[in-house]
Amino acid sequence: MTHGSLVQEKNVMLNGLRFYYRDWPNDAAPVLVILPGLSETAHSWDSFARAMQDRFRVLVLDQRGHGRTEWATDYRIERWVEDIDAFALALQLPSFALLGHSMGGRNAWFYMAAHPEAVTKLIIGDIAPQIGPGILPAGTTSDDVPEHKVFNNVESAIQERQAHSPTVGPEEIRSTGLANLIQRADGHWTYRWDPILMSPSLSKRYPGAGAEWAALRKIACPTLLVLASETEIEPETSGRMAAEMANCQIVTIPNCGHYLQGENLSGLVSAVRSFLQV
Repeated sequence: MTHGSLVQEKNVMLNGLRFYYRDWPNDAAPVLVILPGLSETAHSWDSFARAMQDRFRVLVLDQRGHGRTEWATDYRIERWVEDIDAFALALQLPSFALLGHSMGGRNAWFYMAAHPEAVTKLIIGDIAPQIGPGILPAGTTSDDVPEHKVFNNVESAIQERQAHSPTVGPEEIRSTGLANLIQRADGHWTYRWDPILMSPSLSKRYPGAGAEWAALRKIACPTLLVLASETEIEPETSGRMAAEMANCQIVTIPNCGHYLQGENLSGLVSAVRSFLQV
């Protein structure tokens, strides 16, 4: 299919789970893979993918526990990395550009550390290594699982999301929000993603700050660290990230918070196009 074709909704079995992804086709174009952040879905990147489709085949993956991908029993970093690798192998992708936002950025740099040959250029969206220790103590098998909020109807869920993201346009809120909701058997609505992902102890399934910095030091390909103008990342931390990686530059997207693609789409598209030289 040529550039301009409608997005294709697809599923693929990876590591025993059914994964959903959105394929924005462009024949013979290089591939850009996008890993959304925590609680985001592939739909969260529709506007961005559409804007990049003239030069790329854009593939946006619902990561495990998110969107229309199945929930998992294991969310350790090794599993996220295996998912990305299995996705690339299943689709027989050549070397590709990789964009990871927030949690997706962390998963991306651990993947890069394990598979440096797979990616031509890396884009990390507004995320930095954690502070402190990581892995849960040996023998830990459960988390205190928070409950998702339940809504009487879709409109109340959309209104709450708009209230929490006042700088995001209503059309963006509605299109991405609808994709992240599911109706329960009792007729009420709630979020699609696995609530265990918000457990306070889940973050400790990552190996910790030391391992994260070590992974960043293994990244040799050209890398762009994209920061929001309202980022919570300290300048000392982002500066260290750029210094630790062999070939990293930093760009700040103006007039936006952490939800880069929703708050300043044109700014993000411009920065990524410039970096990818398209």
